[in-house]
Amino acid sequence: MDDKAAKKLAEILGRVYEEVAQAVTKKEFNELKEIVRDLAHAQERTESRIEELAHAQERTESRIEELAHAQE
Repeated sequence: MDDKAAKKLAEILGRVYEEVAQAVTKKEFNELKEIVRDLAHAQERTESRIEELAHAQERTESRIEELAHAQE
């Protein structure tokens, strides 16, 4: 193999190495999937809690109306 071909091969192998080094590993991908799953569950809990708070707000407003009418 001549010098020119060897240099070109080394250049290509260097690029391939960089690509592989920057690629996401299967382990990292699985960790990311787990994080996304946890975030989805947290979002569900947040939405449920917001719904509870909205109902509590409705009850509070209803009680305030009752008190206002009773005061009149």
